[in-house]
Amino acid sequence: MFTRHCVVLAAACAVAGSAAAASVELQKGTLGATIADSGNFDYSAYPALAYGGREFVNVGTPSSWYWFSAGTTQLVAQYGANPFGASTWAAGPGDATTVGAFGDWSFSQTVHLASGNKLTVHLNLTNTGDSDLDGVRWGVGFDPDQDYGIGTPFTFNRILGQGAGAAVSAYGEQSGLTVTLANDTAAGASAVAYVNAGDCCFAVDPAKALANGQAAGYGRYGDDSISLAYDLGTVAAGQTVSIGYSYSFAPAAIPEPATAAMMLGGLALLAARRRRAAC
Repeated sequence: MFTRHCVVLAAACAVAGSAAAASVELQKGTLGATIADSGNFDYSAYPALAYGGREFVNVGTPSSWYWFSAGTTQLVAQYGANPFGASTWAAGPGDATTVGAFGDWSFSQTVHLASGNKLTVHLNLTNTGDSDLDGVRWGVGFDPDQDYGIGTPFTFNRILGQGAGAAVSAYGEQSGLTVTLANDTAAGASAVAYVNAGDCCFAVDPAKALANGQAAGYGRYGDDSISLAYDLGTVAAGQTVSIGYSYSFAPAAIPEPATAAMMLGGLALLAARRRRAAC
């Protein structure tokens, strides 16, 4: 039933050029973000996503994305792609609203600076067609690089919970800053937090995260992306499903012993690699 509306990633990227480029900058205290027309963070802007004087996205190889999947339809917003042909505008102090559509799907999103250290995202996906659509998934994630330029692009990445409490954090040893990407809605029973070990910059298919989600407590020190994935199942004709998640920022406390040990192991590995490269 998806034949009429399926696309490949290349086609989704082509759509990016069809919408007028526009971005909305949001700022509250030291928390700042720039939202592109697609509804993704504007990877070319400063701040793309910043807190405490540190940029988290637009450094190194900038990477943030969302990924919508419905059967064979795959829409990925990354590196300027705007697969829903969406537009974003300022909707009040600290708010940006995005609206778009593709095929039998409409997409709306509100980004809100809830406080000086928390950014929330609420989005709606509506099946505007006359048939129920199966295999609907949503993924969102980014490469946290708060230590880039003052240390390494490595962060300590930990799964804090799954299901309704799905959350994943990234701690930067040099900056002392932690960012937590967390589920905020009742859709949490089908939510999975994920660390894409060894890969900082490619968007993560939500199907991959859902099939390989790590248990709470899993952690590693590396240049990894962190993400959430939602399995929305079957969406009936005319039905709207809602998702919410947040980015929270904080200076980190002294790491737990297990966390510190993992970080030291990662640093030792990095040092060994540098020594080999110098030989």
